[in-house]
Amino acid sequence: MTDKSVERGIEENEEALKKESNFEWILDKLPFGISVQKKDRTIIYENQKTKDMVGSFLFRQCYNRWHYIPKRKNAPCPDCPANIGFADKQRHKIFRKTIDEDGDDLFLEIQFIPILDENEELERYIEIIRDVKLLDKARILSSKKSDEILESVQISFVKYGYLGGEVITTDQLDFAKKDNLNELITKVTVYIFSGVMQGFENQLGLFGPFPVLDKTDFLMETFVFQLKDDQADYRFGGKQPCLLLIFFPREYYFLFENRSEIEEFIIKKIKSWENINSINMEMHENFKKQFFELLKTQL
Repeated sequence: MTDKSVERGIEENEEALKKESNFEWILDKLPFGISVQKKDRTIIYENQKTKDMVGSFLFRQCYNRWHYIPKRKNAPCPDCPANIGFADKQRHKIFRKTIDEDGDDLFLEIQFIPILDENEELERYIEIIRDVKLLDKARILSSKKSDEILESVQISFVKYGYLGGEVITTDQLDFAKKDNLNELITKVTVYIFSGVMQGFENQLGLFGPFPVLDKTDFLMETFVFQLKDDQADYRFGGKQPCLLLIFFPREYYFLFENRSEIEEFIIKKIKSWENINSINMEMHENFKKQFFELLKTQL
């Protein structure tokens, strides 16, 4: 073997090693878009999937991708997860329903991942973009408006007294026979406490989703709470367990993705009430209106 062939072999190996070590060719094979951006939102790297999904905007601000959407080309998107991520330096993810350049619906999951230096300062971040049009949430949002989805969410307040569940206020649940409405809710309440909720009757919090008895198309979220100065139940240590039952079609489970924010809202509202007897239909409807405004932020 000549010296030149040896040198050529070394050069080829070095080139192959260089290719293996930079890993960019691997990133181009990923099934989702990934880009690296500076804190001023300038894109300094983008893989092939990003280019395929939204075009190449290397060395430009990421929001320039949406130049065809009014009020978007010169300003960061209002729902951008980086808006919060810059402050708390944590990962954040949003779901966005938008349009592409042809005006067709575009469903994206956008994730912000901070890159911190040795001083825990954030100068760069990773943005991951996934096309989620085949996911349940995207499929539903493509065919239904948020108000239509929320209209199917139904609420009941119940206390668990001496004779089982006692309905305080309730929507006219459209999946139940109206003449047996209270009977259904009582049955559901007893089921929760006798089965699922044993040992948790005094614990504040959101539990679920649970199946609804005999209603396979529905699920329910259950918020367990207690109010002050109400009739005590000796079976539960002198406490009066109460339930907020939230019924919804099974396919709308994504409404409760942000559970911590939902819990915070419910706790704040319940603490403002004096006792179980103070809950009337006016308060019920007011609660429901504000609760739906919160759920809308999930859509």
